[in-house]
Amino acid sequence: MLTVAISTSSGQRALVIGEEGRVLFDSTTVAFPAGAELVEMLAGGLARVGREPRAIGSVVVDVGPGGTSRVRTGVAFANALAYALDVTVCPVSSMELAGLDAWASHRLPVIHTVKSIRGTAYVGLADGERSRALEYGAVAEIVPRLASGAGALVVMGSHREEILRWGEGAGVSLVDSGRAYGDARFLVEREAFFATRAARFPGYAAPVTEQAL
Repeated sequence: MLTVAISTSSGQRALVIGEEGRVLFDSTTVAFPAGAELVEMLAGGLARVGREPRAIGSVVVDVGPGGTSRVRTGVAFANALAYALDVTVCPVSSMELAGLDAWASHRLPVIHTVKSIRGTAYVGLADGERSRALEYGAVAEIVPRLASGAGALVVMGSHREEILRWGEGAGVSLVDSGRAYGDARFLVEREAFFATRAARFPGYAAPVTEQAL
């Protein structure tokens, strides 16, 4: 059965189709028209892999944190797709996704940030397949606390330059990932790790917001 993975939280708009941990289709590698909707990406992806919607057995979705409207768009589509096909939907945070990406490339934990309103941000610390912390507030206050005693860290997200400058002054070993978000392909490739949290209607995926922290 196919897995459909969706990530819209941190600036990317990605839909990935895979099977048994193998990526078969990645929308970010295809020249879709500007403003293409997720349903168009899904239809295009299924056509490219030669499968029908009934072949979808699970949906995995990046639930944020991230831009509120972007997150909700992806989560709503994932929940609707899972409901329509009567399959499970599995929530994964954008911080966990960043952690998987950083660990695969650097074998180091990652600090990941996502801009929010009025100078605030979501700041997460993830280590491979583990989310160790997620806080909401001022980057300058949260990052030093999360980085304390963590050793070398990879920096990913909206505040990379700011955090790297702080690291230089504080003598903290930081590595620039050069990326704002984790690769959505990991939602397919590592689906088995998150499978225990998958839910079937009336269960559903919920977006991460500051009220939920």
